[in-house]
Amino acid sequence: MLRSLLVLLLLSCAPVLAFPVPALAGVRRTAAYHALSNAVKGDNVSCVLAGPEFLQSVQEDLLRTAEVKGLRAVYNLMESPVLVSHWYDLRLHNFLEKHPHIEQVVLLQPGMSSRAHRVRALLHKQVYEVDAAPVLFYKRYVLNSSHLSLLTTLTYCAMQDNSMDNWMECLINTGWTSSKPSVFIAQGCWDALPLPVVESIVQTIVQETAVGGALLFDTVRQMDERRRMTDWLHHFGIEQFLLEELQSKSVHQGILSIHDPDFVNRWLVFCQL
Repeated sequence: MLRSLLVLLLLSCAPVLAFPVPALAGVRRTAAYHALSNAVKGDNVSCVLAGPEFLQSVQEDLLRTAEVKGLRAVYNLMESPVLVSHWYDLRLHNFLEKHPHIEQVVLLQPGMSSRAHRVRALLHKQVYEVDAAPVLFYKRYVLNSSHLSLLTTLTYCAMQDNSMDNWMECLINTGWTSSKPSVFIAQGCWDALPLPVVESIVQTIVQETAVGGALLFDTVRQMDERRRMTDWLHHFGIEQFLLEELQSKSVHQGILSIHDPDFVNRWLVFCQL
């Protein structure tokens, strides 16, 4: 049954011209999980961004995992990242619906995320994706080759690498303005960055962004160990925020369940700027 389900999900994905970029396998994996998940229906953009060959590889990995560890292990792999993405999508949509005057949305290191094309509240917004040049080149190439009808027109802000050293400069050079409030999304992109770099990014957002926007992120592990999250946010002068703890009790709270121990006690943070 599992094999048949995964085959059907794979065949339902839109075809895409092959573009062999082995180094991008990591950022394509979440797109593959989105494409293969029942919870994300009609997300053809994720199918395209993952690509048929990579989807086939992920499908085979999931089948092997199911045979060795059982179905629950498959759910752990697929649903955990999709659950986190769903939290971001809902928070972003609700905030933009309540604040329709906000015109700018910045996605920091989104990788192969299809968020810009699946969140309908982003329609008619100016959406910026800040990421390494090879990632954005691949993404633009694949989407342009797919002939999909895309929801949002994107502005790509290409950096030389993933260090985030000059991310604000890149953003400003592509037309973003600090005089208007913005929403910043940083899903999972800080896990690989040193804490001082993360703190520099948050400080820049707080200082350079007009009042009225928002920042959404999930915590990196170093941060949890060094100080309480509330103290950390107060350090930057952020007083209005919502902390949601993603843990095993999240089962049935929403469209997904979660069993992955790696996500237990992980903070999802929504800040008003």
